[in-house]
Order: sequence, then C-alpha cells, then structure tokens
Amino acid sequence: MHPILFKIGDFAIYTYGLTMALAFVIAFGWVFQEAKRNGENLDDFYNICLIALVGGVIGARLLYIITTWREFSGHPLRMLNLREGGLVWYGGVILVVAMIWGYARRRDMSFYRISDIMSAPLVVGLAVGRLGCLMSGCCYGCPTDLPWGIRYPVSPMLPAEIAGVKVHPSPIYEMIGALAIAGIVTVLQRRKTREGQPTWAMFLLYGVLRYVLEFFRGDELRGFVIPGYMSTSQFISIPLVIISLAMLWRLRTPSSAK
Repeated sequence: MHPILFKIGDFAIYTYGLTMALAFVIAFGWVFQEAKRNGENLDDFYNICLIALVGGVIGARLLYIITTWREFSGHPLRMLNLREGGLVWYGGVILVVAMIWGYARRRDMSFYRISDIMSAPLVVGLAVGRLGCLMSGCCYGCPTDLPWGIRYPVSPMLPAEIAGVKVHPSPIYEMIGALAIAGIVTVLQRRKTREGQPTWAMFLLYGVLRYVLEFFRGDELRGFVIPGYMSTSQFISIPLVIISLAMLWRLRTPSSAK
C-alpha cells in the first residue's frame, strides 16, 4: 500500500491520481489507434475522448458522493479533492454514454461505431486504474484464508479491523477480469456481424463480473441499496445485464442493423 508515491516539497503525488492519468493515456491512445484503423475522423475522436475524460471524472465522482454522502456532509470542499481517490466507475460510464450519444446525434455519427471502438480501451483503462485502488487501500476485499490473500498495514485510511488481516485482493480480481473482457471484446470487434455487438458484450460481461466481485469486497463506503445484501454496483449491474442480453439478442439478425 503506497497511497503517496512521492512528494515535491509539501506537495504529494498520489498513486491513485497518477494511475488514473495513466489509465486515460493508455485507453485514449488505443482509441485513436482503433479509430485510425477504422478510417474514422480523428478530430471527432479527439472531441469524444475529451468528453469521456471530463464526463468520466464528473460522473464517477458524483456517484461516489451520492453513495458516501455522510463522508462529505461536514466537509463539502472535500468533494473536489480527487487526488486521494473516490470515483465509482459506473457513474462515469453512465454520464459518458449519455454525452457521447448526444455528440453522435449532433454530428450525425453512428453511436455504435464510436462505442464499439471505445469498449475494449474503456475496460483496459479500468484495469490500470484498479492498480491505483490497490495502492491507495480503497476497494479492499473481505477477510479470507486463501493463500493469495493480502494484508494492509495500519493506516488512517482503513478501518482498524482490516490492518494485518488477510483480505481478498479485490482490485486485482477486477483488473484480471477487465483485461479478459478487453481481450474478448477486441476479438469480437474484429469479427462482429453488427455494430453494437462489442459494446453490449462489454456491458454484459462487466455487469456479471462486477456483480460477482461485490461479494468479495469489504469496503462499506461503496454504498448499499439493501444494506448488507446488495451494493449500489450490484443494483446497477442487474438491469445492465438484462438490457445487454436483450440488445445482443436484437442485434443478432440483419434487420437489427442501424
């Protein structure tokens, strides 16, 4: 656990913030490569990536604030402090999808052509970002006796009962799962028969992955719709999986092409 990577004088460089920046660089670099390979207008994709950057951070932060409101109720300025972490991936995705859909409509572009190109890079960026979660101590797992369990040191950022206890390395689980999804989506992008298939395959696979992973997480701050039984992310995953299955079924026939 290394929440602070290094300091320049009194200014701390947080590992979480640095890995998030690296995640965006890797994801956007891949997006541009795919856009070029598919003969897309790169100027549009510069704009789309800017939208994804701004919308992703705002949406992820808003959902985190909503699910952990008590943490900020007495310190509202902390809502603006992103260097120590505090982003919920689903919140970013929801806002980015809405903003890119609006951009595609204004530019008379196919939303699915955009989203198919961005799907694999999106989950790779997530995988890189989870390294920041591991280093900062957020998204920690619940206790386990499994040999690959990890121990966090005593830290004011973690509950006292977690220090020195073996827990599931849940950020690593998600990183591995996200990389596997990226591989599957990349293959599907090359072999797709309809636009939109890679997009909905990514949402389906991630929805299943995230629902299952929540059982291995021990951080209560992520928020619960049904306390102790269903987290916010599980609640979002259920309709996401259902919608994804329905859309993949719809896109299986030639008449579904848009």
